[in-house]
Amino acid sequence: MAGIFNPYGWGAYFRNGHLFVKKANVESGAKYPDFGCNFEIYTDAHSLELETLGPLRNLKPGETAEHIERWWLFKDIRAGEAECWVDSAILPAVQTTK
Repeated sequence: MAGIFNPYGWGAYFRNGHLFVKKANVESGAKYPDFGCNFEIYTDAHSLELETLGPLRNLKPGETAEHIERWWLFKDIRAGEAECWVDSAILPAVQTTK
């Protein structure tokens, strides 16, 4: 497992021409769990998890908190190996999401 603070609020996973994109709102200046992480990745031999985390909240009785993720799945994304591939193939797909 690894985690980061991701100010952009999106992460992606690419496999066999399919691109999975996940977005969540980021609150600048908020405190996040796990040493300030709002995105975490876990992998083992059978799976890969791309997780978003919401900011820490102190709730009074009767109060609620909400953490919303938005997901997209794209097909026919061409594969690439160089870092410029992210700019040319991944970012255009991410930029179509709202």
